[in-house]
Amino acid sequence: MYFDARGDAGLTHAWVAIAIGTAAALLFGFAMTRYYDRKGLRRWTPQPE
Repeated sequence: MYFDARGDAGLTHAWVAIAIGTAAALLFGFAMTRYYDRKGLRRWTPQPE
């Protein structure tokens, strides 16, 4: 890795950004799934004719 993969070269910031992004995506996904389930919404898939 560049700059000997040191935290002060930006590696720590990158890992924190990845962790925050992953946590936000998971939280959003679980929240939307729960919303759909509570509203009773169903996904419709197109049926071949």
